[in-house]
Amino acid sequence: MRLLICGGGTGGHLFPAISIAEEFRRIITDGDVAFVGSERGIEGRILPKEGWNFIRIEARAFEGKRILEKLKASVILMKGVFDCIRIIKKWNADIILGVGGYVSVPGVIAGRIAGKKTVIHEQNSIPGIANRFLGRIVDRIFITFPESSAFFPEGKVLLTGLPVRRKFLEAIEYSKKRDSRFTLLVFGGSQGSHHINEKMVEALDYLEDTKGDLRIIHQTGEKEREFIEECYRKKGFDAEIRSFIYDMADVLVNADLIICRSGASSIAEICISGKASILIPYPYAAHNHQEINALYMVKNGASIMIKNDELTGSLIASHIMRLYSNRKLLENMGNCARKLAMPDAGRRIIEECLKLIDGSNRSFSCTGRI
Repeated sequence: MRLLICGGGTGGHLFPAISIAEEFRRIITDGDVAFVGSERGIEGRILPKEGWNFIRIEARAFEGKRILEKLKASVILMKGVFDCIRIIKKWNADIILGVGGYVSVPGVIAGRIAGKKTVIHEQNSIPGIANRFLGRIVDRIFITFPESSAFFPEGKVLLTGLPVRRKFLEAIEYSKKRDSRFTLLVFGGSQGSHHINEKMVEALDYLEDTKGDLRIIHQTGEKEREFIEECYRKKGFDAEIRSFIYDMADVLVNADLIICRSGASSIAEICISGKASILIPYPYAAHNHQEINALYMVKNGASIMIKNDELTGSLIASHIMRLYSNRKLLENMGNCARKLAMPDAGRRIIEECLKLIDGSNRSFSCTGRI
């Protein structure tokens, strides 16, 4: 079986795709996987470094562009479709998986034209334009949140959850909390968030009573790391300040409460680790999908949501103190999050792909249970 994964542009599209590719390699011993993406997206930097077979095509976004730019994007799209048809035939792909982003469009269309099975994965509760369009023509649609099913044709949708990288799952399974103090993990995305950084520092003035029993791990982004570290030091709090957290699984295990944005990957990791959270949706996310993601967690009793424009130091501190003082509530929220976890998302996607091409009379060797 040969799987061709198309898409990228952002980490939110790419990292679940890598998780699927890892699971594919684990299950299908005689298979092969390759990625099609753009040099402009994050995939052009990450995939070659991690040793994945990465095939570059040119692609452009349509949304928010002027007429002349849309015409140019249309020409590039047509060229991308023909390039992808050649790639599919030359590489002899069995199934095409689109993971969102404008670069997934020519790959999935080409797969359809070439007579191959095509599927997509939607990470967020509100699908982007690319996946809304592709949902009409693909054979199967994998979704992370139940709410997104309303945007796709009936009979094609399967709720799988968001695939998380296997090393993260293994770290969560085998790691144990090492610090007895109440540990607070704060992060605002890979680049950090100035707004969250600022309000968290303000919150320290309201957390004086917990200072002796409070440990804070805060991902600030590179630009503000030194400044925020100095703020914590001056206020006398025990805080570990990082520009970026590479060992997120290990850090999550040691956290009691998480404060972060509500991107799909963050939510999947929170649920798998079974942690209570305070979510602050990024206000400029497409179609406001981060707020919808957060509301899903709130509705299921796993999180508290604070809108970005309502965030203050005193408000965030009041929620921290409430959960610090009520460990039963904290535990219940973590258990609710764990109930939403779908750690077998990658396996379920590969299983469904195998079902789709079952009539091809190919034989597959598996290392994992399906």
